[in-house]
Amino acid sequence: MEMIAALLLYGVLHAVLYSSLLPLWEGFDEAFHYGYVQELAVHSRFPVNNRATVSDEIWLSLHLVPVSHVVAQDRPSLTSFSQHFEAPPEERARRRSALEALPRALRASNTRGAANYEAQQAPLAYLLLAPFDRLWAEASLPSRIWRLRLLCSIVSVVTLGLATWTLGGKLDLPSGYRQAAVLLVLSTQMVYAAAAHVANDWLSIPLAPLLFLAALRFDERRDTRSASLLAITLSAGLLAKAYFLAFAPFTFGLVAWRNRRSLAVFAAIAGLCAGPWYLRNWMLYGNIRGLQPSVASIDGGTLAGSAIYGAVLVYAIATFYVLSRHAATGATPWYSPALFPGLFCLALSGLARSGKVGRAILGLMLCLWTYIAGATYFAKLIPMYAGFGAQARPAALLDLYLHRRGPLFASLAFTTMIPPPAVVALAVLAAAAAVALSVRVFHASR
Repeated sequence: MEMIAALLLYGVLHAVLYSSLLPLWEGFDEAFHYGYVQELAVHSRFPVNNRATVSDEIWLSLHLVPVSHVVAQDRPSLTSFSQHFEAPPEERARRRSALEALPRALRASNTRGAANYEAQQAPLAYLLLAPFDRLWAEASLPSRIWRLRLLCSIVSVVTLGLATWTLGGKLDLPSGYRQAAVLLVLSTQMVYAAAAHVANDWLSIPLAPLLFLAALRFDERRDTRSASLLAITLSAGLLAKAYFLAFAPFTFGLVAWRNRRSLAVFAAIAGLCAGPWYLRNWMLYGNIRGLQPSVASIDGGTLAGSAIYGAVLVYAIATFYVLSRHAATGATPWYSPALFPGLFCLALSGLARSGKVGRAILGLMLCLWTYIAGATYFAKLIPMYAGFGAQARPAALLDLYLHRRGPLFASLAFTTMIPPPAVVALAVLAAAAAVALSVRVFHASR
């Protein structure tokens, strides 16, 4: 238990670091996901696609913060990061002060008509965040978002780590390899890129392995109680993110195959819990996923685990290929963390049975993930959000951290959610913890 506690603390450290380093609205569509939360917190109503708009507070803040070049291309009135760092420090300071001072009354104002394109999302993650957004309504917008990010990411990584540990036990992984599975999952940067911002991924990511665990429990017991638990977990997933529709045929099929007498109870619970939301979608949009009218015509053991993983990837790739009008040819990266626990546990199950060769591969994996966990912060994110992104070579990075900390911290102060020295200190702790835990886990795998 001491080791799993250390691994979870390591995940929390990364969650706090990522939540604090990521500039406001830099998370995937964060401004519009937060608009959903704010609609619930301020107006106590679900947003409706093609009608909902983000608040004036959100819309004005978007014009005060830097955004990625992708967002800036879509909305030319916004300031890209390159434009932000070209501006004089006085202008950047003015924008940051204006951001902190946005009137709280703007939370309830929707006069500028900026459409919220995330209004079609399933509601559960936002419903859970809305009371906290209401509680922290008097805080400045950056402080409010930082607190919500911490809440999202910490709950997500702790649940994900525990689910990975439990799933490893179900697959009879030796203790060292179970520890390695948790460490690898919690060292994967895309987990934090998806979970450490205000959206619905923080909830959907850990619900996926919990659904797999509920399915395993039902397969073992085949009784009505375990079928009910599986139905509740599936319903939570369906109310967190629509991609859980991909798991519905599998779970229904499993119950029908293993204990047909429980199928009625399973279907009744899933229908009563998740059915009203998807019926609402059908009545509003003519499709169960709540897609916009332009695409509304779209209809909605190790080998077994690999087959399910592959099927979900094919489903995701096909969906995005169609929805993007053939522009996207792969699954978007924020969908993959939900499958990491199963993927790592299956992979390590094979390595654990492969003797010295498997342990050598495990060692290489731990080295690679440890390197990426540190390099992502020190060679990529910190320099990039300070305007030094082009200087990624080792000599330039050493010079930046050893001799130019003043300009580095001064630039970061306009983008990070907490003081830059605290961000760098957290990054050092996270990198050191990754090395120490990797050594400990590799030693335990003997």
